[in-house]
Amino acid sequence: MFSIIGNGHWGTALAYYLSQQYPVELIGRRCKESLYNQVDIPQKTSWEQASYDHLIYAGPTMAAKSILKPILGGDYKPSSCIIASKGLIEDEQGLIITLPDFVSNYLKRVALISGPSFANELLDNKPTFLMGATSDATLANDLDTWFNHGPIHFSQSDDYLGVAFTGAFKNPIAILIGYVDALLMSANMRFALITSVNQVLANLLSKIGADPSTAYSIAGQGDLFMTCSIDISRNRQMGQLLAQGYSVDVAQTKIGSIVEGIASLKHLLAYCKQKNIHVPLFEFINDLISGKIEKKVVFKRLIALIENPAIENLQNLDV
Repeated sequence: MFSIIGNGHWGTALAYYLSQQYPVELIGRRCKESLYNQVDIPQKTSWEQASYDHLIYAGPTMAAKSILKPILGGDYKPSSCIIASKGLIEDEQGLIITLPDFVSNYLKRVALISGPSFANELLDNKPTFLMGATSDATLANDLDTWFNHGPIHFSQSDDYLGVAFTGAFKNPIAILIGYVDALLMSANMRFALITSVNQVLANLLSKIGADPSTAYSIAGQGDLFMTCSIDISRNRQMGQLLAQGYSVDVAQTKIGSIVEGIASLKHLLAYCKQKNIHVPLFEFINDLISGKIEKKVVFKRLIALIENPAIENLQNLDV
């Protein structure tokens, strides 16, 4: 029933969860020697071997286009595709789009799932809150059937643009919060900053035609607060290591797995440029990652961002 592409932690957790009720196959570049709790889930090592009706993509966002394009453009035609990865991608014309937008070029039934979820907690049967987003009413009903049983608590949204955007937004913010926590060690600063950036998110969603209330949903502030605050977050770890003086490349090596926030920030900056939107928050994080800001002025810049979470249209600026 489900072909899950990506046998990392999240893909494996989803496979384990869904296999309790449905046939599942797990597809990765290499088969895992053992799966959680020794569950007998068929494994394959080629994306083109996907065979079930419903495709779930849980691989790295940056690899999504190269993996999904030959699959969806080939002989295998799943009836639906569910995006379980977060972030934006670049299309064939160089424009930044959401993953659901890309997949909808090949399929009508497309959805994404997001929320404050860690794979290990789902594997341990702990409560996990997810939000599904799709414009297809029948697929929305299917998502509720597939995912709305313990330990997952599932809600729905028709704002797939907002849900997709929030998934990209929270990653570089977690880098920022990790940096600030390591540098200043101030819980007050952390939560003042998170509150401010969530206002930026709401303003941004309104500007791009999404629902600003999505910023305050489990896919918005729920996922944002969790990713920023828990040390197993790779993006938070990246920020902590940058504050300690490591370069991005060295920090990435020390973390040992992909830190999506670096690519997410690049795509968010490009997307906002496409929309003629100026976001000082993104520019600040980019300068921080690039080492263009001296530590002694970080606090002053942060205060300015917290006190003024506004964004502006580029045509209204003298630049």
